[in-house]
Amino acid sequence: MFRVFALSMILMSLCWTAVAGTVQKVRFAQTGKVLVWVDGVMVGQGAAVSLGASETSIDPIFGNGMLEPIGATSAEGVHRIVFSVASNTGFVLETGTALKADEVSVRILAEGENARAVTRIPGDGSRRIFEQTDRTARGRGAPITQSLTLEVISTGGALDGLTITASDS
Repeated sequence: MFRVFALSMILMSLCWTAVAGTVQKVRFAQTGKVLVWVDGVMVGQGAAVSLGASETSIDPIFGNGMLEPIGATSAEGVHRIVFSVASNTGFVLETGTALKADEVSVRILAEGENARAVTRIPGDGSRRIFEQTDRTARGRGAPITQSLTLEVISTGGALDGLTITASDS
């Protein structure tokens, strides 16, 4: 009987030492990132991507109506850029200088097959001209399928200082 008791005590002491007393909680975080394509070619990725003057064009804008200059504005004063953006967080589109609401327009030309637009247009007189409030992806897939294609048209000034910046997540 003593042997059974001693053996059970030894086994119980071994089991107690096998219990872990420390629990570590690990959190993996990824910072906000945007990927930008112009004409199907990736031009940048990171927390912020700037689009230079080489991406803008003054080609005529085709649509359902005619674009006619008003007052001193001429066709040479119209600047246009089309690009695609995929982001793992919300992002904002900013210009180098503040433009009035009637001088710039941003529209979504297309959503990728795995993308969704959750947008907000910032107030007048701000450098921010467009805001995506959530990530662009709505499903799994290649980054280009999770992108939004945007068109920016400016009649007030060149779009040389256009920057796409990931929001803090």
